[in-house]
Amino acid sequence: MLSISKYLATSKIIRVPEFQRSYAWTEDEVSQLWDDVVEAIQNQKSEYFIGPIVVKISDNHLELIDGQQRLTTALIIISIIRRIFRFSGDDQRADWFRNKFFGEQDVITLKTSEKFFMNEENNETFRKFVIADSTKEAIKEKQKKLLKKNSNYLLLQSINMLWDLIEKHCNNSNEKLLDVHNFLFEKVKILVLSVQDEADAYIIFETLNDRGRSLDTLDL
Repeated sequence: MLSISKYLATSKIIRVPEFQRSYAWTEDEVSQLWDDVVEAIQNQKSEYFIGPIVVKISDNHLELIDGQQRLTTALIIISIIRRIFRFSGDDQRADWFRNKFFGEQDVITLKTSEKFFMNEENNETFRKFVIADSTKEAIKEKQKKLLKKNSNYLLLQSINMLWDLIEKHCNNSNEKLLDVHNFLFEKVKILVLSVQDEADAYIIFETLNDRGRSLDTLDL
């Protein structure tokens, strides 16, 4: 049992397998997660459990078998906190968040050594609009070019929605912004199930897959 942000900060590279379904959370799932986190913060809960994830251990990375939607959405929240600090001129805190959760920059190329990789459909959008310091305007402009049923539309929609919710909740308060981060880093818990055998990973995945958006026949 680990806090979700601490797990993202300390684990080795995490990859979503190419055959996994793409980002699928709608406004309903995103707002539910955010509302639960805010309620837990306001009620000073000692912890908030958001379910298990399943990872398969490989030589130099982890394959994320179950938990993509939650981990991706948590990284979106963290990236928005980073960008609010960046755009308000607090580069020190923004750099801390980038290095901790998204990978350090190479001193020569200034490219970020990424720590989290989505599948082929989502990864480029994730890189440009979550890892990079993209603005709200750039996100909305890109979203206009996509169909509403497109997975990347949903990904961008989640960024926009959470950005508005975070700004409304924090109301230009760095203290509240850090409270959200601290809660994610200490008290929002996941149960990490790590296996080395792929067959075991999918047996566990099938057993646990009763949370979030159901898989359709094609996904299964």
